[in-house]
Amino acid sequence: PPGLVADLGDGGVGVFDPAGGERHPLRTQPMPDVRSVVTVGHTLYAAARQGTGLVVASSTDAGRSWRRTTVVRVPYRTPDLSLVAGTGGSTYLVVTRTLPAGAAGVAQVWRTSSHHREAG
Repeated sequence: PPGLVADLGDGGVGVFDPAGGERHPLRTQPMPDVRSVVTVGHTLYAAARQGTGLVVASSTDAGRSWRRTTVVRVPYRTPDLSLVAGTGGSTYLVVTRTLPAGAAGVAQVWRTSSHHREAG
């Protein structure tokens, strides 16, 4: 909803109202083990690792229902998944992992939008 910000906290994915200073967990969670959320326009996005799949869920009805898409399957550990708001309603999934030298680095970046297909 306008003015509300998606966030992670107790109870999973929620929305924070900066004007009122209140946070409310969503009744319908997008999936287990969400690692990142972002709001782009009127769309909420959430990212999680489900087995070997990196999954992005989107909701255009304030979190009442969600569409999930497996972006990619990866054999390596993913210490960090981050969703970053783009322009024109797009969102970027940024995946970092520990590189052979021991330093964390960006492994891959994917672009998604609220128009991605449903996945089961």
